[in-house]
Amino acid sequence: MQIQIDYAAFVKLCRVQPPTEWAPGFHVKHDGVYVTPAPDDVLLTPTERAGLAWHPTGDLTRPALRFPCSLNELQDFLDDSGNYPVIDSFEMADFVLQTVAQAPSDDDAEDRARSASPTERDNLMKMLGGMALLIAEKRGQYRRGENPNASAIAEAVVAIIERLPSSNAYGLSAENIRKKLSEAVRLLVDA
Repeated sequence: MQIQIDYAAFVKLCRVQPPTEWAPGFHVKHDGVYVTPAPDDVLLTPTERAGLAWHPTGDLTRPALRFPCSLNELQDFLDDSGNYPVIDSFEMADFVLQTVAQAPSDDDAEDRARSASPTERDNLMKMLGGMALLIAEKRGQYRRGENPNASAIAEAVVAIIERLPSSNAYGLSAENIRKKLSEAVRLLVDA
């Protein structure tokens, strides 16, 4: 299942307030995130002005991130633009879980999961590890020393899943989540 981020999801996940000044050098419209070039009357060196006009394609008339976008595209954009810290990790976890829970149920889901390429699986695990690291960084109760507390995070995730009205929680015990979180963090940190 390909999770898509649309305008509404982006506004919520990235805490957009107000859209015209979302982050330094960026503004949000219904079709995507645009670069806001520095005003001409601001005294900048050419290098500074070029840096403030960063755009993945260089075309400032187009969105730097077009909606809808995939989670990978969102992550790449936030990393490349230096705006990754704006994501609320708990909102992201809720969003992903709700999106997955609302997806049509299918007996072939397990077969599809097994058919994911090793690269896709590794990327998903690294994203999971990154979210665990972010949660631990933002909330001390989810940290044990310098590392994420996989058990505490797993318990919080189980609590979220249990609140979803029609979630398919098969295989999502706290123990399974803890193991996967630990594996994901190791995969990310040891990479």
